[in-house]
Amino acid sequence: MPPRCSPVRALTTQIVETYRRCAPPGNARVAFTSSDRPRRYLTNPSEGIANDGMDNCNLDLLLFVGMEMLGRFVVIESLGAGAFGQVVLCNDLMQNRRVAIKVTKNHPSYCRQAQSEIDVLYFLQCCARTDPRARGLVAYEGSFIFCNHICLVFEVLGCNLFEVLKANSYVGLSLAAIRHILRQVITSLLLLQQHSIAHCDIKPENILLVSNDDAEVRLIDFGSACNEHATLYTYIQSRFYRAPEVICAAPYDCRIDSWSLGCVMAEMFLGVPLFPGVNEYHQMCRIVEMVGYPSQSTLHCGRDTHKFFKRVVPEAAPDPAFFMDEFYVAPHEGFQLRSEAEYCEVVVAEPMPFKRYFNYRYLGDLIFHYPMVPGISEDEAQRERIDRLMFLDMLRGMLNPVVEERWRAPHVAGHPFLNETVQWSGEGQYHKMVVLPEVLRYAQSGWSPVIISPDANPPQVNVHGRRRTSLTGGPLPSPMMPDTPQALSETPIVTPTDGHRVHVDPFLTPLIYSPPRETQRENV
Repeated sequence: MPPRCSPVRALTTQIVETYRRCAPPGNARVAFTSSDRPRRYLTNPSEGIANDGMDNCNLDLLLFVGMEMLGRFVVIESLGAGAFGQVVLCNDLMQNRRVAIKVTKNHPSYCRQAQSEIDVLYFLQCCARTDPRARGLVAYEGSFIFCNHICLVFEVLGCNLFEVLKANSYVGLSLAAIRHILRQVITSLLLLQQHSIAHCDIKPENILLVSNDDAEVRLIDFGSACNEHATLYTYIQSRFYRAPEVICAAPYDCRIDSWSLGCVMAEMFLGVPLFPGVNEYHQMCRIVEMVGYPSQSTLHCGRDTHKFFKRVVPEAAPDPAFFMDEFYVAPHEGFQLRSEAEYCEVVVAEPMPFKRYFNYRYLGDLIFHYPMVPGISEDEAQRERIDRLMFLDMLRGMLNPVVEERWRAPHVAGHPFLNETVQWSGEGQYHKMVVLPEVLRYAQSGWSPVIISPDANPPQVNVHGRRRTSLTGGPLPSPMMPDTPQALSETPIVTPTDGHRVHVDPFLTPLIYSPPRETQRENV
């Protein structure tokens, strides 16, 4: 202790000198080194029981703050964890910058999945050198093996879309913000689907902002990605965003990404998942009652179709007991959705409580009844109605349960909602057109953009795209558009090619936007 030093100063400002005097360098018993610093583990549980004490019971590598990998990467903090392993923020000592490192589990199946992801990422990295569409994909910077764990190095990004909704108290985003995000993601899917790559796990958690102050996004997590002509897995996609053909264990292709992306964009608008379910049965019930039955090919080929559907004679009258079931839906072409009791009997499980997020059962009802921003002018309200009409039209193409008719990424990319071929003129009419190159290619393929004029308000429409019937067989009343004082008349549609005005019901006829034939999609 320094001479003439008070005990308070010796144990505060002079604490280092005090310990130095008490523990001289030659006294190893009390000497302190950096290795004696307590470790703050980022992995839970933090007890090492495998891989020479480096892995826990879940085969995750025990990571702690300050841990060095290859003498180059120093662990700073955890960015998340999942079934695949962990993601940590690290400092790259060689390049003096921060990176995100994905550390996979030490198990053969996860190693094979990681190697498959590396192959996809390397291919996309090569595409990024010449194709600007790869800008919307996370930047892959390499991989290495550390303590028998495959580690993948990526750029550091901001928060994901789920965190954006959570920070916004689960209030949906504006259609302008959704349009901006969707343009970027669909551009990435254009690149993936051009090379027949299915992402297989699109969800809000896998779409990240580049920074929390920027609206630019990146698509991440290619651990489940595969070639659509050589699919690897049957259990893919997060449940809320799982396509009906995947639930039925039927063959699938890149169109499952269109389904997932449609679910994500609907969730961005509504603030909560469009198809919530505590199990796959509830998931399928929500899909069937909101957008209809899956295609016949899916129902006939799915290995798990029998869990959710049963064959019925089309002419036979349904059992009156089914009318009491919350999820009753009329039979469709020889298939009937099972009741929950029947499903539980097939899979040998107990019924699970299910919570509904919405007061409406149909897609269009949800979109049009979602509250508008208070205090907007009538012109802005009318513009919002038209934008919602186009948004709904696009969602109907992306969430078509008939997989053969569901849109791929090139079809979605040419929709007027994204390309703003329908714009507000500022004079109470939508007559201004902005035809972008993508839309022009569609027009040259035989598709003509449409202009919707609001001089006659839209009708009381069947907004889910199919005729509904009540349990007794009679027609159900059609919903009203929000903030509309009177019943709405027919929606006038104008085709710019001939200028002829016709009146149609856009929800009982084919979609307003008709993409080009499937055979032309590869040339777009």
